[in-house]
Amino acid sequence: MPDKKRLRAELRARQDKEVKANQTALRASITETERLVGESEKMIARHRRERGDDEDGDA
Repeated sequence: MPDKKRLRAELRARQDKEVKANQTALRASITETERLVGESEKMIARHRRERGDDEDGDA
């Protein structure tokens, strides 16, 4: 019986570690996505300014 408890504890510890690693990776991915969205918005605004259609919405 103690062997089963030890195996369960090891499994739980491994799963906790994996969940934490996945959450960290997910947070990093979300941060990068937000950065890219911001860059895209800046690029679109710059293109609109360059074309001179800031006001008329012909984008």
